[in-house]
Amino acid sequence: MLEIILCSLVTVLPDYLYRRYRQGKRIGHEITLFSVWYELRFGLITCLMLTVALITMIFYFHPSTTSATLYYRTVPIIPETVGRVAEVHVDFSAPVKKGDVIFRLDNSKQQAALRTAGSKSAEVDAAMVAAQADIMKAEGQLQEAKPRHCAAA
Repeated sequence: MLEIILCSLVTVLPDYLYRRYRQGKRIGHEITLFSVWYELRFGLITCLMLTVALITMIFYFHPSTTSATLYYRTVPIIPETVGRVAEVHVDFSAPVKKGDVIFRLDNSKQQAALRTAGSKSAEVDAAMVAAQADIMKAEGQLQEAKPRHCAAA
């Protein structure tokens, strides 16, 4: 918006002032929308071209740098697992060293999963003992059945 105002001060305003005051024309009589466009067409187009050129120059010559340094260094901290933070051991913007514990995650879900896996392991061990007892029973029955079969023959 500022560019259009600046460019129109250079192009359209002098042309309008010249036509309005020097030639004695009045708005609505001698100055209509068509006559304004017809008389100021070169000024309006020049204003538009100057605006585009000014915006282009602003973007082209905009100051930039490739050697900027940050005063505060920010390092993202991402844990290996996903979870809620249970405790924070470091204050905001406090210095930390390698190996310092920064926060502790809530491990209640992992503890519950561990207890569940332990109980399932105990169930499998009990089933294994029961299966071994069944095998021993079957072997005993096999041993009982062998002498009877041999005696009958």
